[in-house]
Amino acid sequence: AHRTMKGINRNDMNRIGQGEIPIDFDVIRAVKDFVFDLHDSMRRSHIKDEMEVLYSQTFRKLSDDYYKNSAWPSAEVISSQCDDDEIFLLFYSEMRMRHINVSNMADLNDRFDAWNNYCSLFDVILSCKDTNFFITSTWAFDIINEFVYQFQSFCQYRTKGNLSDEELQLLVNRQDAWAIQNVLGYLHGIIKVSKIREISEFERSKGSAKGSNDCPKSPSQLHQMMGYYAIIGLSRLHCLTADYYECLNVLSPIETADRNSEFCNNMNAYVSLYRHMGVSFMMLRRYNDAARVLSEIVVHANRSIKSGLLQKPGMEQIPRQLEKIVSMVAVVLILSPGSILDDSVLQIAVESNRERIAMIVEGGECFEKVLRDLFRSASPKFIVCSMPTFAKGSDSVPSNSLYDQQVQLFCREARQHVCFPKLRSYMKLYAAISVPKLSRFNEMKETELLAALISMKQKSTQIEWGMSGEKAPVEGSPAFGMDFNYFIEDGVIVIDENAQKKRFEKYFINQIKKCNDVTKQVKGLAI
Repeated sequence: AHRTMKGINRNDMNRIGQGEIPIDFDVIRAVKDFVFDLHDSMRRSHIKDEMEVLYSQTFRKLSDDYYKNSAWPSAEVISSQCDDDEIFLLFYSEMRMRHINVSNMADLNDRFDAWNNYCSLFDVILSCKDTNFFITSTWAFDIINEFVYQFQSFCQYRTKGNLSDEELQLLVNRQDAWAIQNVLGYLHGIIKVSKIREISEFERSKGSAKGSNDCPKSPSQLHQMMGYYAIIGLSRLHCLTADYYECLNVLSPIETADRNSEFCNNMNAYVSLYRHMGVSFMMLRRYNDAARVLSEIVVHANRSIKSGLLQKPGMEQIPRQLEKIVSMVAVVLILSPGSILDDSVLQIAVESNRERIAMIVEGGECFEKVLRDLFRSASPKFIVCSMPTFAKGSDSVPSNSLYDQQVQLFCREARQHVCFPKLRSYMKLYAAISVPKLSRFNEMKETELLAALISMKQKSTQIEWGMSGEKAPVEGSPAFGMDFNYFIEDGVIVIDENAQKKRFEKYFINQIKKCNDVTKQVKGLAI
């Protein structure tokens, strides 16, 4: 049976110290081979498929077989398998600390150790002294994504109310660890040194008179990958701290609307990017863009389910995130019924939240309560990134304060939409209707109705990016978000349904596809 280093008896420790037995004598051969092969793949062979198998499959299998309830060997223990390569050991230690975190074995000291390792790893990347490294897209994204996740987790941990005196003292002594300015500094530093912005600008200017013939180069393939995903990690971080404008603004170097972009080949990166973009669009009242971005994830995920992609290692969190995204689509659909959605996405969103949507149509108190519950279940866990006061008994900012604040802001906005569903349902029935008649239907005073009509039009006017490759996500043009327009003339509300021409191509394409599927099933029947 495999034993961890903690299980080594005193006699063995003495023999290790005297050099009689190697320090890794207790590490099984399969783990030694894995470390050797991963180091060789990263430093020498640079074969992408080989590294992908080692990183995504072998590491996971060994973790399940031998380290389900314990940590992987420390870097010191397995250093002989990689010729004491200190930089490789930083990458290995990051994987090791990530496994500890995923297994829920991390204590406060582990969180500090993880921070120290990230600092050392990123300092090496920023120095550009050693560029002989190769890394896969999956691994690069996981490093950045885990870095942001551990920062989020640490912010929540340090604001818990049940910390011991020892933990409080550790936090006081290490206020530099996981400080927001340091986290942002590393992400911006990696983006800068990778020259990913310059490379992206060059790619966009190809073929134009202004374009330069000299393509900027990243120090290495590792730097370019890390810089690319650092942008996505930075966007996520801004969304978690409720800086929605900056969440979209930092994405300008990435072709977020191009389905051939690098992140589209990485399902976890794809979902993370579009999910946080969708949340930011929604909180900025850009409902059409939110609907487009979120529905893209649902369509892409459904294709991946059919192709079996989500059965691969590393995809375990996607179905859970997909449920949250569908709930967020339902929220957008309620606040902006005119948003254009793929028919399949619309069907999934409605079927998953049929009872809630029915309650919302009724209006009243149910409207705000149901929307609040939907938002809570779908939104990311926002964090307070400021340093709390660690003195015992002091008033510290609770970890969920920003989260509750965002829920309150959302509810305040939703409260202003409470009369819109019923109002809209009546207006869809008429080409023209008098103000007194519509006010009676809605049990409102005429002045209240006029105010509601003005408010509905104002709330439906938004900035729209439209997933255009010519603009950055933060940019856009004014657009009207409803599927019909209306105006008041001589006390009569005139409904103009030609304002947005209906398109039927998708409907017929979907029906043709369904017909083909049924035909295939019939042909496969044994009669």
